[in-house]
Amino acid sequence: MRRPARPPRLGLTGGPLPGDSTSTSFFITARLAGQDTREAFTTVLLEQLAALIGQDLPGTMNEANREAHLHDLLAQAAASCHSAGGRLVLVVDGLDEDRGVTLGPDAHSIAALLPANPPAGMRIIVAGRPNPPVPDDVPDWHPLRDPGIGRP
Repeated sequence: MRRPARPPRLGLTGGPLPGDSTSTSFFITARLAGQDTREAFTTVLLEQLAALIGQDLPGTMNEANREAHLHDLLAQAAASCHSAGGRLVLVVDGLDEDRGVTLGPDAHSIAALLPANPPAGMRIIVAGRPNPPVPDDVPDWHPLRDPGIGRP
């Protein structure tokens, strides 16, 4: 058996120096109940971001303002990391398994929640298969629609 030219994995290691990145992540999977919807993504990310910046989740959060709280906490966490000389990195794996757009006419995708212009130096890493394509509720101008961002 021939070894591949490059290892199939990538490991990143950082030391305890200023400028480190802080990551939050969500792994979309249809194999686990409730891990493939926009609501699940929002809930998990809100918890991670609140913990990262040392805040409790607002008690007034509901379906109508949950996504606004998410974007606010993303901005706060990114600013906190940036002011400490680092960077917030959001990793979202499994965009192809996002069931948000298949649940009905009032459902929306996880992809459409991702900021087009991440705040305070934040970076977003997404992974997924090419099919299904980027969901219809992602605006035409969003970077996820840029064919140049894909890397095999």
